[in-house]
Amino acid sequence: MHDGLSHPEPLVFQRAMGHVDLQCLLVVVNAKIADIIDGHPEGLHIDEIANRTKLDKRKLLKVMRNLTAKHLFRETAAGVSIIRVMAMHNKHGSSGLYESMIDLGYGHSWDLRCSPFSYGIKENFPGFSFYEWLHTQEINFQPKECEVFDHAMLAMANVTDATLVSKHLTEFPWKDLPNGATVCDLGGGIGTIAMDLAKKQRHLYLTLQDHLPSVIDHARQVWGAEMPDAVTENRIDFVPVDFLQSSPVSNQNIYYIRQVVHNWSDADCVVILKNIHAVMGTKSRILIHEVILHPNYSSLAEIETVGSMQIRENSDLLCI
Repeated sequence: MHDGLSHPEPLVFQRAMGHVDLQCLLVVVNAKIADIIDGHPEGLHIDEIANRTKLDKRKLLKVMRNLTAKHLFRETAAGVSIIRVMAMHNKHGSSGLYESMIDLGYGHSWDLRCSPFSYGIKENFPGFSFYEWLHTQEINFQPKECEVFDHAMLAMANVTDATLVSKHLTEFPWKDLPNGATVCDLGGGIGTIAMDLAKKQRHLYLTLQDHLPSVIDHARQVWGAEMPDAVTENRIDFVPVDFLQSSPVSNQNIYYIRQVVHNWSDADCVVILKNIHAVMGTKSRILIHEVILHPNYSSLAEIETVGSMQIRENSDLLCI
């Protein structure tokens, strides 16, 4: 019934992400986590599970909570899991998740270049992060994949949370910004949000910035074909920026960051935000748009206890 009533776009998206669940299941099977929890009806804390498996606690917590959301485990308190009674292969991405978690160099590192994806490509591209592998022009590896990825991010906005900001004015009142207000879409790819804003909020002046020049070059091509009026009217500017090394354009009314911080380590996020802060004006605001992960338990006290944990895991929210 669920499949029959669902719209095709989100259904396809959910199916495409199904490999993540399989890889998380491989982690708990290979690490014998069910056996470890068995015999503890009250559950075991993630600290104890991580200690017995020798896996990184934070990575294992993400794996366990994903499977908890699929009803394979139940979280009875902050980080305490018990077994539910009912207790694919991705080319590079998560197919080596377990192997990367037990690797001495990768397992306890949160560096982007030590991700499961990086583990999967280490023989041919040692020390590369996903975005470096995808976009760095020097390696010239399947350049078509870069274009497909950029368009996929644009299309995915229609089936995820992007419309909360660009279309639903109750979430953020774009129309109330003064005529000529400036918006910097930082890490915006080819313009997932900026393009929708340019269509519906013509009084705004937008700057699209992303980490690599190749993305910005592709953005110019896409906007020239799909939004030529915004380009000719100078309502959009394209500026590459390495936001870990330098600041974005200065004195913008809104610095909008959507689905960016979850891709970077805590330390890198601090650097990115400090670089923005350095060029903010007196009327500037930062709008961070991320996915909210609700706890799998309901006690208010427990929710307050893990609040800082959720923030550390870059799992929050839409904040102004």
